[in-house]
Amino acid sequence: MTEMKPCPFCGCEIECRLMHDTETYGFPMRYFIMGDHEWDCFLEHVPMVPYDDKEKAISTWNRRVEE
Repeated sequence: MTEMKPCPFCGCEIECRLMHDTETYGFPMRYFIMGDHEWDCFLEHVPMVPYDDKEKAISTWNRRVEE
């Protein structure tokens, strides 16, 4: 499995989790990017995007603008 890069805003560790999300998006199971964000981390205020595929979620997360 591909290793995930840390949060570009606060540096916290990130992981990709398979979760139920029927209330918000209406899908039975999706992968979400989650982390142990600091309270002042920008990502605390960004909605989580669901992914059907774990590798797609990780590769999207790992993509950086400056690269």
